[in-house]
Amino acid sequence: MLWRAILLEKDKVYGRLILWIELAILVALIVLIDVLEFVVGQNLPGSAGALLVDGLTWPRALTTATQFAGSHTIGGILLVIVIGVITSREYSWRTFHLWLSRGVSRTLLLEAKCIVIFLLSLTIVVISLIISVILTGIFTLIVHNNLQIDQVQWGTIIQNFLITDYGLLPYAALTFVLTILSRSSIVSISVVLVLILLVEPVAYNVFMAWGGIGMQIVQYLPLGLEYALNSAVNSSTPSVFLRNVPAPWLAVLGIALYTLIFTGIAIWRFLYQEFTD
Repeated sequence: MLWRAILLEKDKVYGRLILWIELAILVALIVLIDVLEFVVGQNLPGSAGALLVDGLTWPRALTTATQFAGSHTIGGILLVIVIGVITSREYSWRTFHLWLSRGVSRTLLLEAKCIVIFLLSLTIVVISLIISVILTGIFTLIVHNNLQIDQVQWGTIIQNFLITDYGLLPYAALTFVLTILSRSSIVSISVVLVLILLVEPVAYNVFMAWGGIGMQIVQYLPLGLEYALNSAVNSSTPSVFLRNVPAPWLAVLGIALYTLIFTGIAIWRFLYQEFTD
């Protein structure tokens, strides 16, 4: 029964026009930004241009191939929007009521929805990876006439992929729970976007630079935990913050805890929610 519910939920979500519009926007922005940066790098004299081009060619470009899908970049914004819109429409279109009227349990329905939301985050990261790999591969052939595959760090690429997708989960869960609580996409999307675009980055950077108790607190925000995972994998992390980040295992547990708390609240509210109004 769960597998059937997952398939039906997947077909419904992936059949929504808004998802494909968002994926098209993601692809277009990746292409536009990378091409512009490559053109600028090719025409910029000195080491500045060479450094920019180096970041857009293999092997270095592969380690950042999922950057556009990050929680605080294009991918995170699009994921928040699609989850908020699709979940809120379950109320206005009364599809929750339809599922329940056909004997599907609330727990089963939530399990299916959570799995599909995870698939949505995975889709955004995979699309970002594929487009970036293709584009930077073309740039690499233009600059070096070969792909330099022997220099590729496959382990780092896989780790960055997993970190990017894992870092999206708390914000996906937060959007989901806020939509369940408010039944409004405007409320949930607005709150989460303000958090990821303004409140969290500003608080993190200010208090990490300031130090003290504030620094000890903000490093355990989802942003700080994701930063800790990235710093453990990528040597390019600024050294000023390296001594002030949680251990990788603690970051993994922290992100999981945020995700489970938000999901748990959504489950609790959904199990006792009235759908006849």
